[in-house]
Amino acid sequence: MAGAGSGFLAPSQIAAELKRDGFSGNGNFGFTDQRLASQWVQKYIGQFGGGSGNVCAIRQSAGAISIGYHMAAKDPMVFHRAICMSGLGSTLLCLSPEEHEEIFDASVSGVRSGSGNPCFVGWFYNHDPQNVSQAPPWRKSFLLGDVKDKGLIFEVNLQEDTYQTVRETLLEQIQETRFVDTLLEK
Repeated sequence: MAGAGSGFLAPSQIAAELKRDGFSGNGNFGFTDQRLASQWVQKYIGQFGGGSGNVCAIRQSAGAISIGYHMAAKDPMVFHRAICMSGLGSTLLCLSPEEHEEIFDASVSGVRSGSGNPCFVGWFYNHDPQNVSQAPPWRKSFLLGDVKDKGLIFEVNLQEDTYQTVRETLLEQIQETRFVDTLLEK
C-alpha cells in the first residue's frame, strides 16, 4: 500500500479534465489504488491460505495515516483489523484546494520531485475524518501504537546539516526559492 504522501496531488486542472471525462474523483489515485489492492486481496487471499473475512491491514507512518483515512472513507478498503504504527488519519490535516493548487503550481514550474497531501472531502469522505467518534461497524479490532526511534534515519542524515545546507538541498530539488523558504518557515 502506498503511503499517504504518494500519488495525491489533485490540482483543479486535473480535476476539471477528470470531470470532463466522467470521473467523479479528483485525482487522488493513491487511495483508489489502495482500495483496488484490498479488493484483490479479498478475491485471492484464499489462494494463500487466508480468509477473506479476517484481513488485517498493517502499516507504519504515512501508511498508517492512510489506513486511518480508509477507516473513515465512505467506501472503505475491505479489511477487518488494522494495526497503525506512528500515524493515524487525524495525524495529517487535509490541505485546502487552494493550498493544493499552490503546491501543484510550484511543482509544474520547476519541482523535479515531491508530492502533496491528500485532500478529498466530498470525493473520498462524506464527513471530516477529524470528527470520527465511533469505529466503522465492519472493524473487528484495531491496534494503534508508536515506533521507538522512528525518525532516527532522518536525524542521522541531518546531524551535520545546517539551515543553509538543508536549504541548498531543497533548492536543488524544488528550484523555487519562494516555495523552499515557505517550507523552511514552518
